Parts: sequence; structure tokens; C-alpha cells
Amino acid sequence: MTDLYVLSGFLGAGKTSLLQHVLNSGVDAGTVVLVNEFGALGLDGKLLERDGLPLYELNSGCICCTINDELDKVLKDILEKCRPQRILVEASGVADPANIAQTVNHFPPDMLRLAKCVVVLDCRMWKRRALLGHLFADQLSEADLLVLNKTDLLSSKQTAAIEDDVRRAFPNAITVKAVHGQIDLDTFWPISPRRLAHGRFLLSCFHEKSAHAFKQLVFTSNHPFDRKKLLSILSSLPNSLYRAKGQILFSDETTYIDIVSEQISWSKPPKGLQGTCLVFIGGDDFVPESMKTRLEQALLETEQNK
Repeated sequence: MTDLYVLSGFLGAGKTSLLQHVLNSGVDAGTVVLVNEFGALGLDGKLLERDGLPLYELNSGCICCTINDELDKVLKDILEKCRPQRILVEASGVADPANIAQTVNHFPPDMLRLAKCVVVLDCRMWKRRALLGHLFADQLSEADLLVLNKTDLLSSKQTAAIEDDVRRAFPNAITVKAVHGQIDLDTFWPISPRRLAHGRFLLSCFHEKSAHAFKQLVFTSNHPFDRKKLLSILSSLPNSLYRAKGQILFSDETTYIDIVSEQISWSKPPKGLQGTCLVFIGGDDFVPESMKTRLEQALLETEQNK
């Protein structure tokens, strides 16, 4: 029997950071990772690559609605070729984990078992939960383990209040606080007692009704950005932008950017990316064409005119 762990959470919550922590702490040889991103670039896969670790990617859409058939095929392929002890699934930030079960439930329970749903919450987003709608709440309601992430960005009083709220709202979940997804893995691996009892996700499908509310832009270029112009764009991003990340090429360096809830962080890019490759995900009011035009205009003029 293979145990399947689902890592869920809204856009930018810190799922990849948590999964990196899990992998860096060491996993058994019988572990397979399956990563899905709403954008088509496969950026998270580059961050998670490890020698000897089987890594599968689904980047053509949201794992729980637009590529259900592909998910079914990939899981069958993993089970047949790898015969793993466990599969770690990092779901898209716009995925409802209950919907993933619609595919998993087709497998015999003695072949594939839903062991745990781990949901990561960016604590700063809790105050915006009414604006984020049913999907945000549906993700949290499926949690067996709820990771209250990015607590370093709030005061201890704010964090304590959010923790109290979350525990009252989702009493079936174990809650742990985290910074950069760092948690005690003794809380991560044990199979959830309610999964042992029921073995399945029980919520009905809702996500297909809300998927239209998300728009994305994938922007790639082999030409470097004018630093001043790009920073000007980044200083005035629309409120409808939920998430942006990817590699940026300047004339003097290549760097990696991560934008969540108006906070911008820079880091060393992973290996394997070429040129500028960015993905932007926004709400219904986000206009990808407008953002694309602004980015094109921020490329160095000498390259634009070629």
C-alpha cells in the first residue's frame, strides 16, 4: 500500500518551503514527489529537485479540475514503475484538496491510501479570508495538519489571536506555527487518525465553480530588464495580483523573485532556468495583457529595438 500526502494551501502560503524542509530533512528511498502548478513554467520543480528523488510535474493547469485525467495516468505510472511507500503531492495554490480525491478515490484502497492533508496558511492572509472566498476556506477545512506559516511577519499577539481563531474554526486539525515552513517532522509524517477511519476526503467538489476567478500570465524573455523600469513596475503592482514568482535576467546578474501579499523577496535562482521566466496569478480583475505590455516596455531599449 502506498500512502499519499497532500500539501495544500492558497497561493504563496509556503507549500514549497515546507516541502523543501521535508526533503532536506531526509526521506526514505521509497518516496516520490508530484508537483502541480497553476502556471505552466514548472518553477517549483526546479526548487525541489534532489539526486535520486523521483519527481513528477503537472504544469498544464490546476491538478484538481483541468487535468484530472492526466493526474490519474501519472499516479498509475508512479505506482507501476516506482512502487513507492509514499507519494507527496504539492497541489496548486488554487486547488481544493477535496477535489483531488475524486481521482484518488478511483484506486483500490489497498493500493493507494490518503494518509494526510497538510494545509499551509500564510497567517497574514487570515484577515483577508472573506475576500478570498470559498476556495480559501475549503482548503483549510480539509486540513489534518494546519501549518500557520510566516509567523515572523506578525507580532506574537497577532499570531496568538489567529491561532485561536483557526483552532475554533477548524477543530479537527492539529495546528503548528512555522517560519519558512520549518516544522517538527514528527507532526508531519504520522497518518491522520480520521484518514485511517474514513480513508477518503469527504467534501464535495466546489472548485470548478470558482476556477474562473483566477487569471495567469507567463512571461519569458532572453533579453535583460532595465532594472529601474522593472522596480518601478514592482512598486505599483495591482491589488488583484495574488502571486508572482520566477527568474529575472538583468544585464549584470540573474536573480529569483517571489511576491506574496505585496511582500517582495529576492534569492539565488535554481539551476536549469533560462533567461527571464515569470508567472503572475491574479483575481478576476487582473489584466494579463496590461501586465505583459508593461513588462515588455521595461526590457532594455537596446534589446527591444533589435
